[in-house]
Amino acid sequence: MKKLFAVVAILAVGFIYSGCDFGGDEATDVVAETTVEPDVTVEEDVPVTPTGDCQVGESAGYKYVMVADSLDNPTLDAECGAGNPGADIDSVCVYRDDAVVGCAKDVTFVPWADATCNNDKDDPTMVLGVPDGVACEGKFENYFSLNGGSIIVSFDAGVELLCGDEVRVTEMPNCKNPEDTLEYMTVSYGAGTDCMEEASTDCQWSIEADWAYGDDFVDVSWEW
Repeated sequence: MKKLFAVVAILAVGFIYSGCDFGGDEATDVVAETTVEPDVTVEEDVPVTPTGDCQVGESAGYKYVMVADSLDNPTLDAECGAGNPGADIDSVCVYRDDAVVGCAKDVTFVPWADATCNNDKDDPTMVLGVPDGVACEGKFENYFSLNGGSIIVSFDAGVELLCGDEVRVTEMPNCKNPEDTLEYMTVSYGAGTDCMEEASTDCQWSIEADWAYGDDFVDVSWEW
């Protein structure tokens, strides 16, 4: 009888354990969490196009000066009697607040399409540097005669024509009769020299001054 009871007890315990689910052998589903980034719109700075007259000290990228002869100058007449035909350019300098910022350092381009006479003063490098030309008492040197053409000069690195500056173009007169020997030219500013090329489609010579005459100061200003 005791043996029978023991067998029954063992069977009962086995039944209890077999009815329990401890979940040790089953796979557990894992749900990955997704982080939602906020919708952030980055606004790019849009450059503002200036309008109206330029402000003192403002830049438009002008680094070149072109001086062009007037074909009405008397030394370009049909007889070509002068050995130095056209306006005689001694120097081209940039002034700011009445002080020299820089004078022409390099001759960038010399177009001769309209040259009309023989020219004794045909070295364009004579316009470089500070004014040092002489036209007096039989001594004629250190200047360049435009001879109906024009010349483009540039300056030291970093020298730029800003709004409010002045460009001084020195044109050489004869010391004996200066009023009768001064001649005319135009002065223009540019960000590049492409305007002088025949096939140019992007002309940057957007500022042309009034006619300059003699030792003249030309204002640097523009309207956007």
